[in-house]
Amino acid sequence: MDRAYSFAELADIHLAYGKCNGNALATRRYLARNFQIDESLRLMVVSLDRRFRETESLRLK
Repeated sequence: MDRAYSFAELADIHLAYGKCNGNALATRRYLARNFQIDESLRLMVVSLDRRFRETESLRLK
């Protein structure tokens, strides 16, 4: 991850991942197109979802 994302941005990313049916590549494209969020965050999308499911938090440790 090249930059720190705000809590609101992390929530948007997670919601977009759900909208794209858990497809990280589709989420990356959707975010780049609609929110101008960097397309290089594919792995971060998956780790964000895993972190949320395991810890019920979007905050980094």
